[in-house]
Amino acid sequence: MQRIGRLGRLLTVWAVRPAVGALLALAVLLTGIFLETSLSVTAQRSLTIFVFAAVLWVTKPVPLGVSSLLSVVLLPLLGVTDTFDAAATGFASRLVFFLLLLFLLGEAITKVGLDEHVARQLLTASSTPKGSLHRLSGYLLTTALFMPSGIARTVTFVPIVDRLNDLYELSERNDFLRSAYLLVGQINPIASLALMTGGGMAILSSEIIRIDIRAITWLEWLVYMLPPIVVIYGVSALVLAEVFSVNDTVTVSHTAASTVDITHDQKVVAVVITATIALWVIGSLTGLSTIVPPMLAVVVLTAPGVRVLTEQDLRTVNWGILLLFGAILSLIASLKQTGAMAFLIEWLLGLVPLTTYPVWLAIAIVLFGVVLLRLLFSTASACLAITLPVIITLAETLSIEPLFFAFSTVIIVGSTTLLPFHLPTVLIVNEHYSGLHNRDVFFVGLLSLVVASVVTALSWWLYWPML
Repeated sequence: MQRIGRLGRLLTVWAVRPAVGALLALAVLLTGIFLETSLSVTAQRSLTIFVFAAVLWVTKPVPLGVSSLLSVVLLPLLGVTDTFDAAATGFASRLVFFLLLLFLLGEAITKVGLDEHVARQLLTASSTPKGSLHRLSGYLLTTALFMPSGIARTVTFVPIVDRLNDLYELSERNDFLRSAYLLVGQINPIASLALMTGGGMAILSSEIIRIDIRAITWLEWLVYMLPPIVVIYGVSALVLAEVFSVNDTVTVSHTAASTVDITHDQKVVAVVITATIALWVIGSLTGLSTIVPPMLAVVVLTAPGVRVLTEQDLRTVNWGILLLFGAILSLIASLKQTGAMAFLIEWLLGLVPLTTYPVWLAIAIVLFGVVLLRLLFSTASACLAITLPVIITLAETLSIEPLFFAFSTVIIVGSTTLLPFHLPTVLIVNEHYSGLHNRDVFFVGLLSLVVASVVTALSWWLYWPML
């Protein structure tokens, strides 16, 4: 009864969170407008709108798209920018167009069933549950190369996990299911960081790096990020199987592989995606923009005689996320132009005198602060949008290599998932499998964070300086 009571109180708090968030956001906005500080009016109001938007994004009293548009409209309304055109500069960023094209490619893969076909061809159940879990982790990592979205991979492999459990004739709640769902929902998205086009987090980070540090190619990102990400993913997956004592004796004599032949549309999409990846690699060597390959791919998939993608697919794109990224870039631009970003850095340095510490300790303190901030956000992308520009500015202040600092921040943020609401993929498996507990998510999140911290330190010390 006590447990039910605690659950009821938790659900009550969760239910009123949007209302509390709306009131808190309004309080932030009014305080920022009328409070007198040493900041200039434009800098103060720019920072106020940014915090106001961040509160709305975390608590979600209204859809992300609505809060994003509202934050941009407030910039000219409160005099931060002279015109609405100046306020909406982020929506003209190539990031928004690039992400739209990737959404369409992901829709094509799912629409023709190529993702499930490939997964079922890869995944077999010819050995023990523990052996299948190891193979599953390898297939997820391999699949990330042609299916960048962690959410797409999660949705694809959840029914595969269910089928494997049935083939082994295991109970509805067991360590294999728990481990497999934690792998698919929590560790799997880390693999997306190996590619610059590996979902919103990597795409947003690469754009911020391009603007604040230097242009980075698709191949450069792969060379810098693939080795540490593979190690973090691999170690976390191996430890997961050992900690939860997955059965290593039960076997089956038949396979879970699908015998359905590949369709014409699946062949077309597979060829187009392969060509897109090839063009990204070639473009890294020739200077071809990363937006050109997916643009060509979408043109081919919508061309007469192919028509894998239609106008209906364009309407079903997640426009809320696109609006969120556009607003984030617009707000970051206003923070820089008004001097609010510079003020924030000076305030942080005054609060924690990082310049007086050894470099390694300063880096550790900053990244620990990033982890604490990550706990407040329901998406890693929103956290990176706020912290990464500050990290890059701090790197310049502390005379630290900004690219290494930026990569470290991306890895740490991407590996920190301590509660289900921190990651959409965890929410997906948590809703699907009732046997998954918050303590399981916390443990795996802490595990991946510790592994990521060690691997990041070694990469910064040994690997990245060689490139």
